[in-house]
Amino acid sequence: MMSEYYGWIFLIVSLVISMSFFISLLIFSRFSMKRIERKMVQEGLALPRWDGWGGYRVFYYAFAIVWHYKAKRMPLINAEATRRVATKTDQYLALWTVVSGIGFLLCGVIFEIFRTQ
Repeated sequence: MMSEYYGWIFLIVSLVISMSFFISLLIFSRFSMKRIERKMVQEGLALPRWDGWGGYRVFYYAFAIVWHYKAKRMPLINAEATRRVATKTDQYLALWTVVSGIGFLLCGVIFEIFRTQ
């Protein structure tokens, strides 16, 4: 009886974290990433187009903004220019995207661990 209760709590928490992650992806890619790339074009920098319309670049931009000490080791994007043109709002949105993404992955791992029990 008690384990079913925890299962429902985990389901609700997982749904909230998942929705937060997907909403953060949409907001960060639509507002922050678009503005960052527009400023980079104005500065004359080349934009990465290795993923088509911007799928994986969303994660790379968010990680470059949040973890500035690893920014030099990101060869697929211009991480230093990304950090330079990012505003405080972009930093908050990137942090939201990274934290909710990690939470989303943790929910998946926890589900897989306890699925068979």
